[in-house]
Amino acid sequence: MASILRNGRFSSRHFALRLRGVPSQLQPVHGLYVTLGSREPLDEAAARQAAAAMSEELSEIGFPIRHAGSFGFDFAATEWFHDLTTDRYSVRIAVPDLPSSLWIALTRAIGDWWLASVSRS
Repeated sequence: MASILRNGRFSSRHFALRLRGVPSQLQPVHGLYVTLGSREPLDEAAARQAAAAMSEELSEIGFPIRHAGSFGFDFAATEWFHDLTTDRYSVRIAVPDLPSSLWIALTRAIGDWWLASVSRS
C-alpha cells in the first residue's frame, strides 16, 4: 500500500507540471488513482478510446499497463470515467504497486502520450 501511495503522489506532482492546464483530478482523497481530462471535453466514446489506445500503445513498448476496469496491483489499469459532479468524461489511471523507478518511467510515458494524442495545445 505504501508503494501505491508513493507512486500516486509522484504521478500527481508529475502530471500537475507536465499537463498544466489539462483538467484532471490529481489528488483524490484515497490516492489510489488519478484522472486525466482534456482541454476540449471528451465524450464517453472518446474517453473509452483514449484509455484503450494509451494502454495498448504503451504496453506494446514494454510498460506494464492494461485497459482494465479495476485495479491491477502489478500493472497500471486504465478505464474511462464519468465525473458526475462536473459531467465530464476522463480517463482514470489506477496506480499500481510497481517499483518506483518503473512507475516513474511509465508516468512520464503516460504524460507524453496524453499530450501528443489527446490533449494537444
